[in-house]
Amino acid sequence: MANVALFPAGGWELAVSPAGLLRLAVHLLVGCLALNLSFTVWHEAVHGTVFRGAAANGVVGWLGAFPALIPWFTIRRGHLLHHAHTNDVERDPDQWFLRGSIWSLPLRYPAGIQRTRRLVAASGQPRFEPWLDRAQLLLALLAMGALAIFLHPLVPIVCWILPKGIAMWVHAWYVNVLPHRDLPATRYRDTRIFPLPWLTPFFVMHQYHGLHHAFASVPWHRYGQAFRAKRQFLEERGAPIRTGIGQR
Repeated sequence: MANVALFPAGGWELAVSPAGLLRLAVHLLVGCLALNLSFTVWHEAVHGTVFRGAAANGVVGWLGAFPALIPWFTIRRGHLLHHAHTNDVERDPDQWFLRGSIWSLPLRYPAGIQRTRRLVAASGQPRFEPWLDRAQLLLALLAMGALAIFLHPLVPIVCWILPKGIAMWVHAWYVNVLPHRDLPATRYRDTRIFPLPWLTPFFVMHQYHGLHHAFASVPWHRYGQAFRAKRQFLEERGAPIRTGIGQR
């Protein structure tokens, strides 16, 4: 919302002048950073680590998923299925991320979403949840329309839609492809860990993704501490701990 509030007023000269393009690029970057952080918000809420109560976590999760255009009720169930069946070709809802090049992800996105919805529905999802997800999407579209009408047509594009696409791509790489590709569907061996502190500003501690899969109740800001305490335990169980991004 801060990104939208700071959007400069003016006409289409924003998109044609050098100064205007620079300002648009700044807003695009801020939007990408905000949506990168929103992942951690809804992800922590899925695992119930924000508050003790399920209702409070649900509210926070919805607020985190809304700007990312992610259907909260479906992603909550889908992500827990991912943890239950990590790297299982048939049952892991996130397997579609790994079935091709990262560059082809936008082309595979619609089919991947449909696959996730089918798996979530088959898991016993109540019928009202997809309707709530549709209402969430409708509310987002109405918000975009209002921003375009009352502020500037470029606002929803530069501050929301484009950042959503970029953030989706980035998340797919460091949350799905990098930690999971080419690993077995075996507990502790199914997710890589990259104990590299310099990655924290970019990955928001999710370089310890394997630690998260092993101990899902640990909140994100304690991943590093928990990894140091549990490193020997994880190594004894064959957890893939890597000291370089290029290591498989």
